[in-house]
Amino acid sequence: MITVSWQEFDQIMIQNIIGVKYIDAKKQPPTHTLPREFNWDGFRETIPITSHSYVVRESDNRVASIRIEEKVLSFGVWDKTEEEFLRMVK
Repeated sequence: MITVSWQEFDQIMIQNIIGVKYIDAKKQPPTHTLPREFNWDGFRETIPITSHSYVVRESDNRVASIRIEEKVLSFGVWDKTEEEFLRMVK
């Protein structure tokens, strides 16, 4: 999870910069879960990410589910290629 602190947060600009792709809104995306995450205050429980938005890492074609809400960017990296990830979509 990344929290930004500047006054204006342009969600569309962020999505364009990181190259967000989208799952059809009529389909159910997979949910990314982890038992805990690390932040500056230590470990804490995570919030599962179920999102129609995702990005693909160019170097190895791995996928990360992306959720942008207000000034928070959350992402969960899958150990799946884009092809494998899209097969999990229902």
